[in-house]
Amino acid sequence: MNNLIIKWKTQIYPKFKVHVPSNKLRYKLIKYLSAFDKEKKDFYLNQKISNNFPIRDFIEGREYIELDFYTLVLDKNMEPIEVINSDISFILFF
Repeated sequence: MNNLIIKWKTQIYPKFKVHVPSNKLRYKLIKYLSAFDKEKKDFYLNQKISNNFPIRDFIEGREYIELDFYTLVLDKNMEPIEVINSDISFILFF
């Protein structure tokens, strides 16, 4: 069992980590927000995120953030599928 735990922690678990750099995150947010009408889009752009600045500041390039999270799923090539996992107990699977 100890070998399985070591393998999980060193070889498998790290494959679930997703890093989204700032430019990619900005692109994804812009694409997502484009589906909304102006009123809803403005509502979301004015929402505060880390360091207490509005999403608008990030979208317009005045702020810089990156996103790291663990996904629940890998594809057939053992690459993470970028779906945010909000279940913090994921780390406790093994």
